Amino acid sequence: MNNIVKIRTISKTEYEVTFKCPFCGELTSIAVPKVEYIDWESGQYHVQDCFRSLGPDERELFVTGLCMECQKEAFKEFEDLEY
Repeated sequence: MNNIVKIRTISKTEYEVTFKCPFCGELTSIAVPKVEYIDWESGQYHVQDCFRSLGPDERELFVTGLCMECQKEAFKEFEDLEY
């Protein structure tokens, strides 16, 4: 489940990927390097290995499709955990 609704080329090296949140329906767009997106799309790598330039919240979009606000709500019980 990735909830991607649109992929658009924004430069020679970047795509803009738009997700629709499965909880609230909000659209979230982020820019990603083409090479990282192509690695992820191949299905051979984990999202954290493909998208080295993205933060955890942005990578979560590729896993669940949840917008930033819904991620905060869904994962708020884990905020105080220390690793």
